[in-house]
Amino acid sequence: MEEENKISVIKLNVGGHCYMTTWKTLNSYSSLAQNIANGTVGEISTDKCKNDDPELENNGTTPYLSCFINRNGKLFRYILNYMRNEELILPDNFKEYKALFEEALFFNLKDLSTKIQQKHLCTFPHVYKTLENGERRSGYITLSYRVAFTSMPQSFVEGGFRKLNRISVCGKVCLCREVFQEMLNESRDPNCESEDKYTTRMFLNHCSLEHAFDRLAEKGFRLVCCNTAMPTVGTDHHSNSFEIEETRWNHQVEHVFVRD
Repeated sequence: MEEENKISVIKLNVGGHCYMTTWKTLNSYSSLAQNIANGTVGEISTDKCKNDDPELENNGTTPYLSCFINRNGKLFRYILNYMRNEELILPDNFKEYKALFEEALFFNLKDLSTKIQQKHLCTFPHVYKTLENGERRSGYITLSYRVAFTSMPQSFVEGGFRKLNRISVCGKVCLCREVFQEMLNESRDPNCESEDKYTTRMFLNHCSLEHAFDRLAEKGFRLVCCNTAMPTVGTDHHSNSFEIEETRWNHQVEHVFVRD
């Protein structure tokens, strides 16, 4: 570690794009600097080398650490600029928000990932609300979830409780964003920049069905159908009776909503 402390400049080769910065900049995010020095993050390899540029060496320039990072070199410029001034600066026609968000997560820059999401919301506000001229997009949204009711001994007064872990959202991306806005988690479907794309991989960041129903009603959607499916449960006497009863009440439910 003493060797790195003597070297103030670091050359980063990120996916074939070269950047020069200082340890002071990286040390503002200590986890990143530490992981680069140790070569322990993702596919990072470090070469603690002396100056490999003859021209710089002849000029007596201080040696630097050379490091290769197997990530998106084109987008790393925005990562590095953020580390320098803690501001997210993007061009007006920037569209690779999802890819940049993944890079921010890789480098463990949580504040940056939050700013990217906020910037995306401000850049495409029409995605999150109805059209300004009053015209509404028509289409379907399906809520899908697996739910169970816990079984309890008959000696208990309260018989059971609904157990629901996740509410999945299926439909056109623009409609899902318009209706659920900040409730919508898109982390499982990172390639949904197109508004006309359909998705089955988004889900809500809460497990309240009634809250989701209220939001759909507010946006003019109505329920057109619903269905449920339950698994077939055997009667293995050697199995735990509580587990059998728990599985017996486990079922998959779908609610389909439409706005004309």
